[in-house]
Amino acid sequence: MTLQGLALFGLAFAGQFWLFAVLLALLGWGTAMVYPTFLASIADNTHPLARAKSLGIFRFWRDMGYAVGALLTGLLADAFGIPVSIVAVGLLTLLTGFWADHRMGCRTEHPTIWGWFGGWWTTGYKKAPNS
Repeated sequence: MTLQGLALFGLAFAGQFWLFAVLLALLGWGTAMVYPTFLASIADNTHPLARAKSLGIFRFWRDMGYAVGALLTGLLADAFGIPVSIVAVGLLTLLTGFWADHRMGCRTEHPTIWGWFGGWWTTGYKKAPNS
């Protein structure tokens, strides 16, 4: 979600076609990484008998976000302009990604986004077992 948020944020300031193309490719790449990860995370953390219900709840709220987000972004664009609405969506995406990373608590030895910002490469990062 970090890549999506940064790409969206950049779109508000892009003025040339090649920059739009690069940012939209990054947005697509970020989206391609996010959705399978969401579904796998739900499947990994849900009992097999509750998996279908959990995925249905996730998809309901995701789809509700599409509808409500589109309406709110339209209102924001009407009130303040399209660049402001794009920046708002980008910032919301970034904040949501950071919140999800913090809230879900990675259970592996691999670096998280917080580790990247905290300088894990200089603070004795431990390699994962069997790597």
